[in-house]
Amino acid sequence: MSRLTLFGDSSAPKQTKPAASLPAERDAVTGLYTREQILKLLPSRLSKPAKDGARAILHLRPDRFGEIDERLGPTASDALLGQLAAKLQSLLSEQCLLARFSGNGFLALISRPEPSDFKALAETVRKSIAAEVFEVGALSTSMTVSIGAVVLPRLPKNVEQSITMAQTATRKARQAGGDTVRFEEPSDKQYQQDAETVRWVKRTTAALKNDSFRLLYQPIAKLDGSNSFSYDVLLRMIDESGDEIPPGDFMPAAERGGLMPEIDRWVIKNAFRVAADRHAKGKKSRIFVRLSEDTLRDNRFFGWLGLEALKHRLDLDSVVLHLSEQIAVQCLPMVRELSKICADIHLKLSLGSSSEPERCLRLMRELKPGFMVLDGGVRRSLEPAQLNKVVAAAKDADSRVIASRVESAGELSRLYQLGVDYVAGFYVHRPEEEMSDDIQLAEVPE
Repeated sequence: MSRLTLFGDSSAPKQTKPAASLPAERDAVTGLYTREQILKLLPSRLSKPAKDGARAILHLRPDRFGEIDERLGPTASDALLGQLAAKLQSLLSEQCLLARFSGNGFLALISRPEPSDFKALAETVRKSIAAEVFEVGALSTSMTVSIGAVVLPRLPKNVEQSITMAQTATRKARQAGGDTVRFEEPSDKQYQQDAETVRWVKRTTAALKNDSFRLLYQPIAKLDGSNSFSYDVLLRMIDESGDEIPPGDFMPAAERGGLMPEIDRWVIKNAFRVAADRHAKGKKSRIFVRLSEDTLRDNRFFGWLGLEALKHRLDLDSVVLHLSEQIAVQCLPMVRELSKICADIHLKLSLGSSSEPERCLRLMRELKPGFMVLDGGVRRSLEPAQLNKVVAAAKDADSRVIASRVESAGELSRLYQLGVDYVAGFYVHRPEEEMSDDIQLAEVPE
């Protein structure tokens, strides 16, 4: 059994930094991160896959600390918490995030190669603390702790929910008598999803490295029958046998694995190259490329976009960056900045419409994108008066309107009367590996 001296012993380890000089994000008593700071740090830390393999949130509280506080007094109790914090730091790796999360509660984000390693680690922490004798002046005391933990999915969607689960596990450990470790683990379905994500992330990363993607071009036709020279870009991964893998197979895992910024850059770079090659041959083109939310939140993207566009010296309107209405709402400050950058480098924005006309109207008025895309599902969910209002808002913003996912000839006449400028979908033209230079409608609505 080891001893930790809190004060009264000149040989005790000194605090390396006086409490008064600690930065604001550090707790004055323990020197650990504050509750507010770890809540700020966790989302960014958990937004990327763990390098060590698996992660867990650990929540720890001393058992019957009220009795210790009453016996020792507040000054000694604070010193005891400081020594407990130092002990936790020595037991956990320096790479972990560790905070004083409540009065006498601690929270840690820890990483280990395998999920099974967390139980052994938590038991080591519990046993080590129970074996200590903490000396407080002329007195000595020991303590036990209750530990609750939750093994996290590869990319947890709700960090606060995971913390709550760990706190609940701690409470159950205390109710069981304390000096106990209690784990909450993901369901088998979560483990299966994690394993599938890891598999697809590896394949997608290799495809990015080996340039094993292919762009398909789906023509966008003009409703007046003239040639629009416009194309929607679709992405396919190419497997080891040369077969195409549709985006529905790898994109969800790529999003969970944080690969969307890299994928978007690959698509944009190649769209720029194709547009520049066509321009050099005297051929017109307007290529629509979708952007993900993760790309908009990437601080380096805007600078990269400007340099890439300048490198290819694109003519006006050659590439259009498309954003869904949901992403535009969630990332409005970034979209505003993107809009300014696009104006400088001769790119246009395209904005998806939504089933909430008023919100769509506000976005159109503020952003004034070059194009608005009316998705088939949205078109069918709106009343005729609402649909007219949305199209009118686009016209007021000097935006051209594209109806996507057109499925029949009967839709063409209705869309023409509505004031739609362009149509796209499998009925209009299927995607192709090469751009068709003749993308006129076979039937022009009257």
